Amino acid sequence: GLTDLLTKTKINSEQLNYIRTIKKSGEHLNILINDILDFTKIESGKIEIETVAFDLQRLLYNSCNIIALRAYQENIDFTLNIPPQTPTLLYGDSHRLKQILINLANNALKFTEKGSINIRVKPLSEKENSIKLRFVVEDTGVGIPVANLKSIFKSFTQADSSTTRKYGGTGLGLSICKKLVNLMGGKINIKSETGSGTKIWFELKLRKQKPAHNKNLISDFNLENQKVLIIDRNKNNRDYLASYLKFWKIIPHKVSSVVNAIRIIEKNPDKFDAVLIDTDKSEFSPGEIGKKFCRLNPGLFQKLVLLTKNSGKLNWGSLKEAGYIIYLSKPIMPHRLLKSLEYTFELLSEYEETWAYSQSASVQQDDNKKKNGLILIVEDNRVNQKVTASMTAKLGFDSKIATNGKEALELLEKENFNLVLMDCQMPVLDGFETTKLIREGRYNINKNIPVIAITANVLKEDFEKCFLSGMNDLLPKPITSKSLSKILNKWIELK
Repeated sequence: GLTDLLTKTKINSEQLNYIRTIKKSGEHLNILINDILDFTKIESGKIEIETVAFDLQRLLYNSCNIIALRAYQENIDFTLNIPPQTPTLLYGDSHRLKQILINLANNALKFTEKGSINIRVKPLSEKENSIKLRFVVEDTGVGIPVANLKSIFKSFTQADSSTTRKYGGTGLGLSICKKLVNLMGGKINIKSETGSGTKIWFELKLRKQKPAHNKNLISDFNLENQKVLIIDRNKNNRDYLASYLKFWKIIPHKVSSVVNAIRIIEKNPDKFDAVLIDTDKSEFSPGEIGKKFCRLNPGLFQKLVLLTKNSGKLNWGSLKEAGYIIYLSKPIMPHRLLKSLEYTFELLSEYEETWAYSQSASVQQDDNKKKNGLILIVEDNRVNQKVTASMTAKLGFDSKIATNGKEALELLEKENFNLVLMDCQMPVLDGFETTKLIREGRYNINKNIPVIAITANVLKEDFEKCFLSGMNDLLPKPITSKSLSKILNKWIELK
């Protein structure tokens, strides 16, 4: 948390590099500790597989979105793909499935210095009430010697002795994945060789909900025979976008470069009703491409949809003038693609802008924008007090600190707070008992005030204990500016 705050202060580039190294080391240490804790829970039989309803498509994108952003920052292509006909409303252990996907995706990113990472779901067989799916994580990284593949899923095992030195890690990641897949009744396998990347896949049988298909992927309009040009240098992306266009009965035309697209538009100026343009590795800027297309065919003005991994750096005003109607942040969720096309085809009169933004878009507030909201931080650790108070100030909120539940109740009686950040383990009166007293309304306190648990305990039973005590939400430690901002904006309503 402190390193996160330091990166936002006035420091020179050398100091910034040092701080980022410290931050990265801290994050790495956190991953190692979590791996060891997960391993010990599995080995001691403390992990139980649960069955809950979930949306596979949302789970996949939410799991891999942050990893995708890191890949884009390192100039690595990252694609996600679930075939459009696949049932995605399912029952299963969504938490463990998410853990496996994140672990495998992180692993792929760690060992890939250039090229691409592709995550896809492939239906293998389907019955009335269930479906068997194969999840594939494929990369163009350093690969693994064939001789070492047999032992790769063993605990504390890396591909070779130099792997730990170069890339770090405990050698537990793949072992944990295998144990979790086995607990869920599935199987996992790997194919790789040195210098040729790695392909890991696992298969699970999951129960289907009724209905099993997401309504968000069904258009309320007739899109049949609309013609869309797809420009993307990555074949996986082109095929992925085209598969969904065909699903909606739109006619796709795929090209790998802007130069090829220009040739096609020159020959057939009126051929397309819209253009999907990925310009991230193009020889032309988005503005140049838009103006060129609109000169060749003025009818394409406000019919251009920009696909980008750098939405935070866009000058949207100038891009609209160049002919773009909207942009979508990668990786692109299909329901966002559908809404953007409906709007581009003038079938939707209004476009809900939140569809256009990736879920990973920054939710942090302008440091100079005061919200005049007051947060009560209930925390006994002085370092945590300082970090949390500094973060809330950076996000535009005032705060006061209580070192235990008894002090918190006294402050809540005296002042009107907008939200309580409640540590769970404290002396005198812990967070659970304090929250119960707030909800009982014994004191002259707003018993409906949002109370957010701050805890390092993130097992299912820990979540349940927080919610049973009356807490509204949970903020896992270590807290980051991004996670804190998301919680505050979710629960605080200011006039």
